[in-house]
Amino acid sequence: MKKMVLFSFLIFSLFFSKELFSYELGIVTMFRDEANYLKEWIEYHRMLGVDHFLLYNDRSQDNWSEVLEPYINSNLVEVISWDKNESTPLFPVWQIMAYKDGLRRSEGNTKWLAFIDIDEFILPKKNKTILECLNQYFPSASGVYICWRNFGTGGVYLAPDEPILTQLTSCSDPFHPSNASGKSIVKVDEVLIDQIWFPHHLVLKEGGQYYNGSGEPLYFNGGDLQVSPTHTSDFFQVNHYPMRDENYYKNVRLSKAISIDYNNLALVLENYQSFNSTHDYQIIEFLKTEHPTMYYNFWMDSISFYSQAAQDKFVYTLLYELLGKQDKGYYLEIGAAEPININNSYFFEKHLQWIGISIDNSDNFQKDWSVFRTNPLLTEDAIQANYSKILQNFPREIDYLSLDIDGYYDVVLQKMPFNDHIFKVITIEHDFYRFGEIYRKKEREILEAQGYYLLCANVMHDGFAFEDWWIHPSAFPPNVLSALISLDLQEKECTQLIEIIQTLRG
Repeated sequence: MKKMVLFSFLIFSLFFSKELFSYELGIVTMFRDEANYLKEWIEYHRMLGVDHFLLYNDRSQDNWSEVLEPYINSNLVEVISWDKNESTPLFPVWQIMAYKDGLRRSEGNTKWLAFIDIDEFILPKKNKTILECLNQYFPSASGVYICWRNFGTGGVYLAPDEPILTQLTSCSDPFHPSNASGKSIVKVDEVLIDQIWFPHHLVLKEGGQYYNGSGEPLYFNGGDLQVSPTHTSDFFQVNHYPMRDENYYKNVRLSKAISIDYNNLALVLENYQSFNSTHDYQIIEFLKTEHPTMYYNFWMDSISFYSQAAQDKFVYTLLYELLGKQDKGYYLEIGAAEPININNSYFFEKHLQWIGISIDNSDNFQKDWSVFRTNPLLTEDAIQANYSKILQNFPREIDYLSLDIDGYYDVVLQKMPFNDHIFKVITIEHDFYRFGEIYRKKEREILEAQGYYLLCANVMHDGFAFEDWWIHPSAFPPNVLSALISLDLQEKECTQLIEIIQTLRG
């Protein structure tokens, strides 16, 4: 009987302790005029297990309420008006006051709270969710101090509401001094709320233990947490995007830097350079591997492509979605025309920092090109150009050749240094609907003789067959190549072709 009572008590205790908290993981943050970034930030962290957001609104004048309305209605987000008065410093005083309020609101009903900004994204490196990582690697933690990886703009310009995670990959070296700093996740009921003085770490009750993102214990000296002097992130990292894209940097971040609240212009200018010294693709690989449905349905569907007939999306799908390419690439674009609109290379330069050369026989585009593009535009006659010289500094394997010159395609192909270079993907016009077999037959003979495989024949745009899309078999693993060849990719609309190829993802 006693064993039965004890067993029942244990079951009740386990059930009760599990139900004790209304929320397992919440986030507290303060925001001001960040409507363009709220949705991605919430969707990302909700996907990783955050079940409650306490957002402190400091005098926002944008359309934040419209963005947050569905999240508020579903009780995922709670917005607290937190208008700073003129006499109170924003950092750290006003921010800490918000943190204290968030902790008091969460006492007894939330187990874990993260304290991050809208430009910060928590990345669990070995788990699908934040809670899984906490439970597996930090079972005895009262707090986890997670180091930053600071990202720059990479020269990328984004449209409003365009997501940043899959497009901003330029960042600082891991051991940049700023990457030793970070933010905290804490157990609410183990924090000394009244003693909080710093937004990056919170003072714990006696017996509480902090760890860094690599699972190593950290200790307090008085009320100051002694963090590791270098970046530590075996299990957790915070991707920090303080510059966001070029539009935000130039129009918002620089203005903030000279304001009374920030007053850090010299540091921002220095960081603008040092936060663009290398690349970090970990969060992209995490999304693709651990959350593929959201990756394709939310992040990739939000990215803008620019080609007239989805040539850039076709190349991206093959190289990045099927082959898992993560680094920058190289292109040669012949018949470039406009620098952005209906251009086949702009997406790769803008979003993925590809290196390339574009060619057009008209000098009408040079002025706009110098404004909007970094990679060069050569004003040359495509059938007279010396492609061996043009490509002399390119690697042997070039990712993409785009050929769109309205005629003489075969002449250009005959001048291409195929003995020195392999193009992984080629999109080439033949305009069969206009010229019949005049160019198409010769193109195919040349490319087949060079070992290329015609993956998509007679690609159609608005019902007109105008292009062929080719690949070089050596660039594709046998299993991927076999899967591609098995697809029916002949004489279909360009968008339909990509949809068929995307069935091979993941």
